[in-house]
Amino acid sequence: MVQKKHCMSSVFIAALGLVLIAGAALAQDVTTYVYPDQNNPQFLVDFPNDWTVETSTDGGVTTIVGKKAEAGIVLLTLPAKKVENLTPEAWDAIVDMPLENAFSDLEYLDEPEEGTSNDIEFWKQNATGTDKETGKPVELIVSIYFPNDVTTVLVYTVCEEASSDQYRDEQLAILDTIRLPE
Repeated sequence: MVQKKHCMSSVFIAALGLVLIAGAALAQDVTTYVYPDQNNPQFLVDFPNDWTVETSTDGGVTTIVGKKAEAGIVLLTLPAKKVENLTPEAWDAIVDMPLENAFSDLEYLDEPEEGTSNDIEFWKQNATGTDKETGKPVELIVSIYFPNDVTTVLVYTVCEEASSDQYRDEQLAILDTIRLPE
């Protein structure tokens, strides 16, 4: 029994060491993106350097799109702070429409989760759908972050259903880096 316990402790310590090494490697091999830009920083997000990241601004809306193989993360600004203050029409225009333009058969799987991460309030919900470009089934995490009183940010992760186990933890780790500027 003592030998089995010692073996389990060694396995746990080795696993913890690997997690710490992987975390340190991820922390050193990232690029920080300022949202929406350096002149008006509202929040920061880190993407691993093996992700392709593009930023664009159209009509005053800044978008950050990160991609890696069959996984992606999209960040879009919204023009309101409090979701409960939005009319159903405004909600459709700023939240549902971008998602419905990219995905069909969108189905939310659970009740929304509300919380705070790095001092930023958020709301998130898991969903499934079909990517309109590829026709493949996808899994999503649809989130709304509230970095300040005037900005709300729609963030959604998307991953092909067949590879979600492979990329989900990395997507969640990226979401965990969303933070306020110092």
